[in-house]
Amino acid sequence: MVYKLSSYLLLAIALSGCTSLQDKGLHLSDQTNEKVLITSGNYPKLIEFYKKQLKDNDDNKTRIKLVDSYERVNDYGSAIFYLEPLLKKTHDVTVDVNILAGRAYLNQGDFSQAKQYLDRANKQEANNAEVMNLLGVLASYQGDFVSAKKWFLASRTAMGDDKKVKNNLALIAMLEGDFATAKYLLLQLVDDKSAPQKKVRSNLALVYAKLDDKAAFDRLMRQSDSANKDELFAQLQQVKIVSIHSLISNSSLDSGENDETPISK
Repeated sequence: MVYKLSSYLLLAIALSGCTSLQDKGLHLSDQTNEKVLITSGNYPKLIEFYKKQLKDNDDNKTRIKLVDSYERVNDYGSAIFYLEPLLKKTHDVTVDVNILAGRAYLNQGDFSQAKQYLDRANKQEANNAEVMNLLGVLASYQGDFVSAKKWFLASRTAMGDDKKVKNNLALIAMLEGDFATAKYLLLQLVDDKSAPQKKVRSNLALVYAKLDDKAAFDRLMRQSDSANKDELFAQLQQVKIVSIHSLISNSSLDSGENDETPISK
């Protein structure tokens, strides 16, 4: 009897859940499909999924998810295009929308527009760590390393992503020629599997080359053959670090992935 009652209660809960989902206009199969795509990181399919939903029902939350998916595949032009209807609602633009717009314009190199939206987001939520990190990235691109460090440290104080902040502080140290500090920060990340390893290892390889530490460089690059390691070490020693752009354009640091720039956004 207890078993039958428990089964009935579970069935009632399940049916109640299905009803509430349908009331929200989202079928259980759609919700499950979305979760699977997010878990697998299949953003091209997520884009198709959200565009179909948006066609059926122009919902702000779905539009924001679509824009976020476009940014994750580095299609910032499309992200801005689909953000425009939300940005036109000048009195109702949320902090999330301003962050998405700021990041998209930042990645397109439109620093004036990026600053406009990131400043708005910062006014809306002064302690938003993600906004602070992006303002630090913006300052880095503009060569204002003092402001960049201030924003990165503020982001860390506000409990921002410690891995992003440490990588970015290390990058500022590299740009200032302080390779010992950069090494100290990057070594805290190199064995952390949750940190962006390609980014961290690329930056650390450059630091070792600048410190003329061939033994440490060889250990870091142990999977490469000896000839390639020697050639890469020599190339990195010659890299002139004058700006973020000089690091991004350096082919020796190119990992073959568009989002693997040295700085963490």
